Amino acid sequence: VHSTGSFIGVDRELPWMDRKCLEKVGLDPKGDLYLPDDAVFCGDLEPANLNRLSQCWIRLTGKHGGSGGLGRIFHVGGGRRAADYAPMAELTRGFEKAPSATLGKFDFDQLLNWLAVNVIVGESDTYNKNYFLYRSPEDRWLVIPWDYDLTFGRIADIDAPFPKTIYNDNFSYLMPPNIGAGNPLKDLVMNDPVLFEKLRRRIGHLLGIKRDKAPEAAFGWFSPARFLTRIDGLSHLLEGDLSRDLYRKIPASQRQDELEALRWYGVMRYHHLESLLFKPNEFGTIRWVPYANMPLLLKSYPDNPALDLHVIRPAGKTGQWWTPVEGWLAHPLGLVRNARGGNSDVRMLVRAHHVPRQLPPGVSVDQCVKRTWLLDVLDGSPVTLDLRLAYQQENLRTTERPAGDENGLRLWLQQNGTWRGLPTVVYPLANVVRSDRVTIKPGSVSRLVACQGR
Repeated sequence: VHSTGSFIGVDRELPWMDRKCLEKVGLDPKGDLYLPDDAVFCGDLEPANLNRLSQCWIRLTGKHGGSGGLGRIFHVGGGRRAADYAPMAELTRGFEKAPSATLGKFDFDQLLNWLAVNVIVGESDTYNKNYFLYRSPEDRWLVIPWDYDLTFGRIADIDAPFPKTIYNDNFSYLMPPNIGAGNPLKDLVMNDPVLFEKLRRRIGHLLGIKRDKAPEAAFGWFSPARFLTRIDGLSHLLEGDLSRDLYRKIPASQRQDELEALRWYGVMRYHHLESLLFKPNEFGTIRWVPYANMPLLLKSYPDNPALDLHVIRPAGKTGQWWTPVEGWLAHPLGLVRNARGGNSDVRMLVRAHHVPRQLPPGVSVDQCVKRTWLLDVLDGSPVTLDLRLAYQQENLRTTERPAGDENGLRLWLQQNGTWRGLPTVVYPLANVVRSDRVTIKPGSVSRLVACQGR
């Protein structure tokens, strides 16, 4: 953006959803366009909300009028004609009386794309708001996604005081695939084994795991290699302008921290979904389906002080590949690479959500991440590893971070009863501590903790 010939900053131009925009993307501008009212949280197509459709939805276009302008967005409740919502009422009743037939009114392939992308990017702030519904004059419905600010690891915290409910440093890649409010569009697909299998295959196509009938260009769009290449390319393209942006004035350290968190999300979300939906368990089936009662999140850990995560994974024999460290129910907990020497496998045990049982001299419990990593070598050769170890900060209730500045964290290694501090890089937004060329010796268990005080 330039003003009077001078550079101001970087911004993006997004067209508003009105008749002109519909026409531009090949949709009939005479169709009906609805948007859930952001202030009410009831644009979910649930029959329970039939008596307040004019409060739950804003009608932006259609034969009954509607300018499509921003003024309609800020008109909350009341004053909206019932006739404007007749198509929406018919749709909502249909999900109550004939759900399968009503789902058939939607462009199902496009619906799969919406749901699959929401799963991959961790979109939890939708299904009762933050999307458009378009109805053609022929009574065909289409979802138009919108508002993806709380994605790629960013999550709201209902326990935090405003504005930290949204503007916070929480981060997670462990959201279950069915995250988000209830909505027949999601629930009917998730809870039907046949439809869920179609969704699973679409997710696999986008992750680059197995091809689906989706366009070939979309195959692997969210695979780690393509994701990181795309993110690094955009970062290189924008860095010069962002560094001299007069409006945002984001420090270089903050930009780098946000970039690392985005990169970490892309890699770890891939491994999480791969483990849950595509790697078979010991019974030869996938580890998670939405229509079975299967616990997913780590939030039960604080209630069980004896629970440890047992992890056995090869350390990356070629020295080129990062191996995801996986634990209970296949949660990725970090990345390990064999930096040099030794062909031994490494076993890691992670004790999560509990203060370390042993600490370096002069370090107190409140200075440390509530997580301990225990490593040992399974045969007689030392192994030198590059480590990227994650800890949790999902919200005020589910957090392992210590009080104070996370940038002051340092990894400490205990071997044969002796502690030494390791050269450490901290990615505080991603909740990751990094140390390279860490040698793990056979014959005893090596203990790692992350504590403040360098």
